Amino acid sequence: MIAADSFFSETKLHDSTSKYLEIAPKQICTGTDHLDKIFQDIVDGNGEGVILRDPDAPYKPGRSSGYLKHKVSSPLASPICTK
Repeated sequence: MIAADSFFSETKLHDSTSKYLEIAPKQICTGTDHLDKIFQDIVDGNGEGVILRDPDAPYKPGRSSGYLKHKVSSPLASPICTK
């Protein structure tokens, strides 16, 4: 396994210029108030949400239990309940 920082450095993704790709800076969450502020800033900027990473989880490409998506839920995506 290679660390995510090494992965980005080795693939030079952080140096690429693309109108389709932007590497977000790493931020260490200091608590729920910090997460709420970051999340709200992203939503206010028309972003979908954030991806939280377990700092003790090794880097693994693809889906991993060490990652958690935290995003705005759409009322259209919610199941419709009828009686």
